[in-house]
Amino acid sequence: MKKILLLAFVLFALSAVAQLKQEKRIELELQDGYTDEKVYEFGEKGFVIQSRKEELDDDGMVNWRYELYNTDLEKENEVVVQVSKRQGYDESYSDDNKIYTFFKHRKGEYTLVSLDVNTLKYDIVQGELPKKCVVTEMAVVNDYAYFASTIQNAPYVFAVNCKTGLDKPVIFQVPGAKLKHINLEKFQVLEKDKEVILHIYAYVSRVRKSYLMVLDDQGYKKSMFELANDPENTLTDQTVTKLAENEYILMGTYSTRSVMSEGIFFSRLIDEKMEDISYYKFTELNNFFSYLPERKQERIEKKKKRKSSKGKDFVLSYNIALHELVEVEGGYMLVGEAYYPTSHTITTTTMVNGAPSTSTQTIFDGYQYTHAFISKFSLDGKLEWSQSFEMWPSYKPFVVKRFVNGVVEKDQLKLLFANRSKIVTKVMNNVGEVITDKESESIETLYSEDKTKWTFSSLNYWYGNHFLIYGKQKIKNKDDQAEKRKRYVFFISKISFE
Repeated sequence: MKKILLLAFVLFALSAVAQLKQEKRIELELQDGYTDEKVYEFGEKGFVIQSRKEELDDDGMVNWRYELYNTDLEKENEVVVQVSKRQGYDESYSDDNKIYTFFKHRKGEYTLVSLDVNTLKYDIVQGELPKKCVVTEMAVVNDYAYFASTIQNAPYVFAVNCKTGLDKPVIFQVPGAKLKHINLEKFQVLEKDKEVILHIYAYVSRVRKSYLMVLDDQGYKKSMFELANDPENTLTDQTVTKLAENEYILMGTYSTRSVMSEGIFFSRLIDEKMEDISYYKFTELNNFFSYLPERKQERIEKKKKRKSSKGKDFVLSYNIALHELVEVEGGYMLVGEAYYPTSHTITTTTMVNGAPSTSTQTIFDGYQYTHAFISKFSLDGKLEWSQSFEMWPSYKPFVVKRFVNGVVEKDQLKLLFANRSKIVTKVMNNVGEVITDKESESIETLYSEDKTKWTFSSLNYWYGNHFLIYGKQKIKNKDDQAEKRKRYVFFISKISFE
């Protein structure tokens, strides 16, 4: 999937008071013979809904439908792509003009579909992966699609030319580390610079080290940076932006003792070296614990004071879903969302040889998100301000995701995220002070008497001051104004934040 800038920063005139307006909504029946709906935003070109036909064709092919809608939520065109039933959906990615979808069979056969949203014409290339190759991530720059994968727990990166089908491995090595001790954490695409960044960590002589490898748009290595060879602080996640050739800004999270994060950092990368690194603990960030009840906040403050009086640091660790850093006027902005895994335990008793035997099983329930932070850094890396706000969405995703979206101009920062059938909005000024804090607004339905029974929704930046919120809903309506008294729909709503 496209590495969407979930905190999308754009410039437009803002009014003194933020107003959320739901301009239009459409509904698609969920029981129309298609499933697995996925939405891709393309700015003023509109958006595309991708879905799979549940029934196979007579020739055993699977129909994947791509429907193009304009900014008025009107359907303009559609195209159907046929893929072998042997191959299932594996990964996807989108840029400003295309959708790339990767289908794969467990034995390695694959199909890569590249669809141009301007014409709805598509290219198909096919190939075969090495045995036991498991793809985990996908990114595209120019004509090459890059894939992160593993083969028997060893990292394997390969590139496929989307036009010719030519595929080749991307060779990456870490001096002093065996291949089985190298881990590829994620891709990051710098579309403007036509570069792919590989975020890597490896164990060299049992010491964990972090690296960035820069690839060009042909799959060749340009440079490699070793990050923060600091025995006291380990980088847990990071994001970069390019300033000039072989010069980058690096920001992210770090830890002193675990894989969870204890704070944020800022640094520069120049000529394959890391310079001017600054660390800031979460306990130093403004309102970072405001999501907690007052008594817990007071206990944390007391612990901080006790530790400080003894000359010790007080730290707390979090899982953080990090956004890509964004350049803003006079500096850089970093956003992260804190979460923790939840689970429940099932106990069962069975009879074994006439005697009862009890066993327990832990079931993963998804990730609970608690709060988000926004930190503004100056051009020289000084933390100018930081602000936090609670989230607590009722929806707990089973994969790590990013809920928060936003728009910014010189004087104001507007944030919003979807919480099932609600939209939460916040407005801050250019020094991080909260101006407006609305609890939530309901996602409007088609009829006044509609009663929403459940909602699963996503919200993404679209274009200008417009956002798309979409998802699935079960709606009941006992009034005669509705065509059906019970509706299961995939809905798309256009909203503006003015």
